[in-house]
Amino acid sequence: MRLISHPLILSAVLHSFAGAQPQHDVPALPAPAQPDLGTLEVATDTVHGLRLDPAAFGEPWLQTMDDALERAKSYEQPTGQPRARNGAHGEWELPSPKYKLFAHSGRKALVNRWGDTSMGMGFGESVDLKDVWIASQGGRGIWAKAVRIVGFSGETQVGSTEWFTDINPEPSLMRVNLTGVDRIVIEAKPSSSGAGFYAIDDLRFETKAGEVQLLDFEDVSWDSRLTGTGYKGLVWEEGTGSFAAPDPEALPAPKAIEGLLPLSDPSTERASFAAGPGSGGTAPIEIQSFAGPRLGDPGAGFIPPDTAGAAGLDHFVSVVNTNISVFEKGTGNRIVNTPLSTFFNVGSIAGDPRIAYDFADNRWCVIATDFSDNILFAYSATSDPTGVWFMQTIRVTLPGVTNGFVDFPTLGVDSRGVFISAFLVHVPSFAIFAIDKAPLLAPTQSLGAVTAFRDLTLDFAIQHATQYTEAGESYMVSVAPAGPTSMRLRTINEPLSNPTLTTQEINGIPAFA
Repeated sequence: MRLISHPLILSAVLHSFAGAQPQHDVPALPAPAQPDLGTLEVATDTVHGLRLDPAAFGEPWLQTMDDALERAKSYEQPTGQPRARNGAHGEWELPSPKYKLFAHSGRKALVNRWGDTSMGMGFGESVDLKDVWIASQGGRGIWAKAVRIVGFSGETQVGSTEWFTDINPEPSLMRVNLTGVDRIVIEAKPSSSGAGFYAIDDLRFETKAGEVQLLDFEDVSWDSRLTGTGYKGLVWEEGTGSFAAPDPEALPAPKAIEGLLPLSDPSTERASFAAGPGSGGTAPIEIQSFAGPRLGDPGAGFIPPDTAGAAGLDHFVSVVNTNISVFEKGTGNRIVNTPLSTFFNVGSIAGDPRIAYDFADNRWCVIATDFSDNILFAYSATSDPTGVWFMQTIRVTLPGVTNGFVDFPTLGVDSRGVFISAFLVHVPSFAIFAIDKAPLLAPTQSLGAVTAFRDLTLDFAIQHATQYTEAGESYMVSVAPAGPTSMRLRTINEPLSNPTLTTQEINGIPAFA
């Protein structure tokens, strides 16, 4: 996943579930529709997992949060973000394969590093530039709104294209038809972040000798710069675009939905839901609200922020791309604010984080990915997240897999196990990893048996259920990409020393969004 800075702020809200009497009448949430279970189609499949070889585990270690904070003293905020590039000029770059590239042919495409809005290249002779394929790069909030190509002969501008706006993940053909140019500049209209990222592929031009050249960049090494090189006889220039980002735009307030609970003063107590399945509960009442991680915090400042948080006995812990913060529940004071990379003690980036509070044993569990083959795993030794943590890396891609990495992991914890689901890029498939929790609770902590269930049907994501009772099995649910009338319910059966995974594909569910 490509991580780019963006002016987003996360707010943390704690709620009380005490049964206070409501003070205002508010519309009730409608009771959920009850499907006719006789019409549902349920297909069941049970498989055994494969135990991971302990060789897939990195060396375990214990650390205190103070250790991470000490390392953070030497942390330098990366300049790989458009708003933090510290005056660096843009470069033509073929990034690492961990970044999703939308190439027209092959797997590789060229991007404008830093999202520079004015990038030039010289041909060394007069050519006729025919066309180029353009695609987005990075998240929707940071890719260029439009691009145009300006052609030069010597110092004289000889023509330019109209603004090209068909910039999407699917590459689009931009017809250029500039004749007699020896240099071009690609200009971009920036997004709200001040940068305008895009990717180019299959750049086609004709020389004076009538030879047609097509640059598809497949022979360029991953994670390399073309700026300053003579690749294919061209001059790949530094960028000269503006580096000043506009003021951050405020996100629009959420809108009330007719028939559902309206937005109101945060202090307003909520009425009980209408009678129906699961009735008898009381809507949560807000007792504390405070600002969470924000742009510019150590390590923080990427989109998507991948916000996650959990509340324990005395603390609220938030993890985002790429920061971990600990707050006191009673006061809202932040007592830890440090990059995820220093928390996990890795030299590379640590992102796509998740956190869960293990209320069965009053512990914390945090995971992230290093955007290669590994899950970064942390499990606390006590209920205090500022104390001691057990750390280990787990290689979850198969041995021999090249250009593989872990994307969008999800996390769940129950009384017996820790469960991680992830999309394994370049396989491609989903996988679930079940970890026996007992050794993590021992006086000398260690990683328990890790069982992998691989090659699972592609879903949007697999999310573990929060379970408040000892059910003897662990539940997960996912939504299939096929449509909004089917779901997959997965259960992992105990014991976790030799678990099985049962998948029920449930079709015929009333459509949902």
